[in-house]
Amino acid sequence: MKHSKRRRLTSEDFNKALERSSTERIYGYGSLEDMLFRNTTTKEGDIFYVEDKEIGLRELAMNVAIPTDPGQRTVKAHWLPIEGSQPAQQNAGRANSVSEGGAVRHPLSDVCLSYYEQITKAVLGDEEQCGRVALSDLKTNPRFLPYWRIL
Repeated sequence: MKHSKRRRLTSEDFNKALERSSTERIYGYGSLEDMLFRNTTTKEGDIFYVEDKEIGLRELAMNVAIPTDPGQRTVKAHWLPIEGSQPAQQNAGRANSVSEGGAVRHPLSDVCLSYYEQITKAVLGDEEQCGRVALSDLKTNPRFLPYWRIL
């Protein structure tokens, strides 16, 4: 502070000093307002400190703004198309094509439908090892993560 001929030390001054001494900067302590440092001289040297502001707890507690209610809370549900179709409903989310029987069909790729059929056969089949492999693949396959987040 002697070289800059100032009486106020900023957090940027402190970070520059740390940088020059090959020490990592301190993050999160910047301030838009200047901190007023006081100094006291002792026989060991100068001590710089920030003078604390006195705060009345009663006034602080009484002046706290209570948050207002943001309004009604709602929950919306959306059908997930298993086997490529779902019941007809309004606001299904995407443009849908209505098929016979009143069911709404979402266009799933042939690969997804084939995968679903193979997993279903493996899980419901008699071979226990095949079922374990299928469930393990369902658990770790990153292609189906968007579907599992919805569930």
